Amino acid sequence: MVHETAGIDLAAAEDAARDFLNALGASTDSESMQGAPGRMVRAHAELVLARAIPVRCRPHVRERLTKRIADWL
Repeated sequence: MVHETAGIDLAAAEDAARDFLNALGASTDSESMQGAPGRMVRAHAELVLARAIPVRCRPHVRERLTKRIADWL
């Protein structure tokens, strides 16, 4: 499965996630929180992109597709 990358701006999404966390009062300046915006973006992208995987597909097929999504991110 190939995912279209046109129109997907992970860097902009990460900036927005950082702004969101900061707006909630969660500083992203500490070493433990610096990667949080990227983790948020990758997790949400995986959830959104996972919709392309058929719910009734066999477990080994789902595993392969999920790995491809993770590799793409």
